[in-house]
Amino acid sequence: MSIKEIALKYVGQKEISGNRGFVEKEFDKKMRSVGFYTGAPWCGFFAKLVWSEAGQDTRLLRASSRQLISKASKAGNWHAEPKKGAVVVWATFKNGKRQTTGHIGIVTDVNGSKYSTVEGNTTDKGGREGIMVAIRHREIRPEVWRTENGLRLMGFVYPNE
Repeated sequence: MSIKEIALKYVGQKEISGNRGFVEKEFDKKMRSVGFYTGAPWCGFFAKLVWSEAGQDTRLLRASSRQLISKASKAGNWHAEPKKGAVVVWATFKNGKRQTTGHIGIVTDVNGSKYSTVEGNTTDKGGREGIMVAIRHREIRPEVWRTENGLRLMGFVYPNE
């Protein structure tokens, strides 16, 4: 299965409130097998699960967007353009200052400046605090690279060819 197919099969999976695990026991088991632990934000663990099931090298992937950016940059796998199967990374900004939090997802489609993602720990309306795996439709616009408050697009980690 492709990265896209794997990500899409998990759409609708829901967490137990407070990041305490997942409603579906098999999904809970899979998430814990890639490092998820009770109470952890889980968007990055979801990306790691998808890449792992697709046979991708997951050594760069981290639950922390800050650590993921650092590892991918040092490895030379940090990009400004979306690509199908890539991991997309955002950082949270408040009053123009980077915070310690962020968000991570999987790019499933790219069409010019528009791209679709499947993200864990989100909602169908978006954000980094959520309850489920959902599909999101996004656009690369200059303001998403410069937002003063909220999620700022940081870049992309490409999968192996």
